[in-house]
Amino acid sequence: MLAVAQNEKSKVTHVSKTVTFQKTATYVAFFVAHSLLLLGFNVGYIEFKRVQKLRAQGESLDDVEFSIGLENIARKTTVGGALISAFCFGFYALYLSLIFPIGI
Repeated sequence: MLAVAQNEKSKVTHVSKTVTFQKTATYVAFFVAHSLLLLGFNVGYIEFKRVQKLRAQGESLDDVEFSIGLENIARKTTVGGALISAFCFGFYALYLSLIFPIGI
């Protein structure tokens, strides 16, 4: 009887540690995803404003090419900040739908 009680206590301790780890991992993933999102939006905004300022001064801007692997989707544009923000929004939408779904 004592061996059964110790085995049950061991299982409960293991489950408790697992739940605590999952909770911590969820908080870390949440923090990292939102930090990267804010960083990406800030970089996009800063780049967008920099380009606007250069255009207002009458400077000519070279096209910047953005490309994505595998089949090489490429886009040439001078509006890099807007593209960076769009990519951030897209990855955030993937994060919300795949990694952090909220169910009721």
